[in-house]
Amino acid sequence: MKIPLNFKSHISKFTRGFTLIEMMVTVSLFTIVMTVSTGALLTIIDVNAKSQALKNVMNNLNFALESMSKNIRVGTNYQIVGEQLNCGGTGASSISFLPTGKEDDSDNLVSYSLSGSQIQRSVGPVGSRVSLPITSDEVVITKMCFYVAGSIPSGYLQPRVLFTLQGYAGTKEKTKTYFNLQTTVSQRQLDI
Repeated sequence: MKIPLNFKSHISKFTRGFTLIEMMVTVSLFTIVMTVSTGALLTIIDVNAKSQALKNVMNNLNFALESMSKNIRVGTNYQIVGEQLNCGGTGASSISFLPTGKEDDSDNLVSYSLSGSQIQRSVGPVGSRVSLPITSDEVVITKMCFYVAGSIPSGYLQPRVLFTLQGYAGTKEKTKTYFNLQTTVSQRQLDI
């Protein structure tokens, strides 16, 4: 059998590797795809951190507001005290009330106030109160106002308390989530 003369050149054509240009294009495309993918992954991680911070805040604030609402709902003799400049003149930054509805129960006076950036709950007589925070350190409250309508001596209106909160959650500037909350609580029994 006779081997054609161009067989050697035909074999070398099929056994060659990639050219330098083909390798550079491939590596460049791979680098671009990986850069875009890494950027997308980092964005997803940031969004996840922000959503986790928001979830923690909402859980903590829901617990704090529900606890405050429950206690205010069964209380009597609401008195708002504290700084009124930030609350528009008719509100105040702190509220005190009797939790049981008995006039002679001043030893169990309950108060909610803003201390620094946390909501504090105080229980007991004025001279020897014990104050505990009811919000976590992750939640920063910048403004809290209470407004009372219908409480003694205003007549026979059903007492109700409106309170508003402003603040933010998250420690990093990139993951901060700002919030404004407002809720109204009406008393179960009429102050008479």
